[in-house]
Amino acid sequence: MKENLEENVEETVEVRETEQLNEQLESWVEFLVEKYPVQQDVVVDN
Repeated sequence: MKENLEENVEETVEVRETEQLNEQLESWVEFLVEKYPVQQDVVVDN
């Protein structure tokens, strides 16, 4: 039982870290799009 709990805690921590990474990536993308609006046009063309 204790081992299962520890595994669950580790998985939860990994998920939280992944969510934080995703949020950081999203904010970086938004920042870049605002800073370099020309790139947005290129994405639209594709």
